[in-house]
Amino acid sequence: DEKNGEKERVDLRDAIWCPKRCGGVCWIPSEENPLTRCNKCRTAVKDTDAVLDALNVGQQALDKAEALQFSDPQKSIQLCTKLIPILVSAGFVPSAHPLLGLSRLESALLIREVGEAMASNDMSGGFGERGEDAMDVDDVAPSSTSASASATPTSPSTSTSPSTTPTSTPTQAQLNLQSKLDNAIRSATRTVSGLCEILSQGHPQRGIALAELGKLLCVDEVVDMERYRGGEGNKIGGGSGIPSPSTSSSSLNLSSFANLPPNPNPNAQYPPSGPARLSLALRTLLRARAELMIGFGRANEGGEVGEEVREAVVRVERELGMWREGVRRGVR
Repeated sequence: DEKNGEKERVDLRDAIWCPKRCGGVCWIPSEENPLTRCNKCRTAVKDTDAVLDALNVGQQALDKAEALQFSDPQKSIQLCTKLIPILVSAGFVPSAHPLLGLSRLESALLIREVGEAMASNDMSGGFGERGEDAMDVDDVAPSSTSASASATPTSPSTSTSPSTTPTSTPTQAQLNLQSKLDNAIRSATRTVSGLCEILSQGHPQRGIALAELGKLLCVDEVVDMERYRGGEGNKIGGGSGIPSPSTSSSSLNLSSFANLPPNPNPNAQYPPSGPARLSLALRTLLRARAELMIGFGRANEGGEVGEEVREAVVRVERELGMWREGVRRGVR
């Protein structure tokens, strides 16, 4: 209940959005306590059974997906992909259990899937020339194949090059591969959003998750979706998403991307394409480095991951410089 005009504090690991979407949250109802209200507008949750059903099915799916992640990763991905939209529709916040667990597991598995898919294709012949500094998906190590463990990402090479995507009409195989990469980015974004809601600024897991997302955004695009969609791909690129390093944790605003479904329509505007994707990658990496410096120490540059992120930042800045120079020459 509210005390002295203050909102009731709700554990975001056990929360759903207000039914009226006022910005407040409610406790996830239980069989013992089915009546739960928004901590801001006090609206009661009416669809208690739907929330409880989603919770139970989501927990079962998470348990099964974790059990299958090594023996049948495709089935594990399918379980995550199927259940995440159900939990999102039921109003679960990105940090709520089991949505966050499914998001983390899905993100790790999708990174592996994209890496294997790209490795099985001739990138230089079938998907256009890659720049010397182009980053490969294999350079992005998921923080865990398990939803509960954590590890350190490997070193990135770096980012998207102006010459990475062909100008001709892409094949269906290319579109499918680009879709896999974009889905991995959306999943990683949802994971970052969830972790940022429950972990304090500078927590090592936050820094590592941001580093992973930044590295994914640096991976060469198989298809330049901005050109393919006729310029629609960059509307979101320069704006919100990942705050600058100076942004306080209380003003983190990743929720605009957090609830994207695993398979959005082909005109989805996140992630952006081309230089806008590089720009978002740069902001993400800068934020990751700032958090890693807190979590692993400023004296040693945020540890090994912090050093890798710093090197990636330098390369992405160089790539963006190449884009800007190309634009200036085109204007002339």
